[in-house]
Amino acid sequence: MLDEYERADNEWLNSVRSKIDAAIAVSEQTPPIDGEPFIAEILDRFQQARETQT
Repeated sequence: MLDEYERADNEWLNSVRSKIDAAIAVSEQTPPIDGEPFIAEILDRFQQARETQT
């Protein structure tokens, strides 16, 4: 039973590590985002979507 748990845990860890490695690789090739304008744009899109629904 413990072996199954350890195997499942290792599979999960390897999966998460590969996802993190992939995200790091992409982030190294992507220019940084200025957070304030980015969030403002998202909020504006939410507001527009809300106005469209009413």
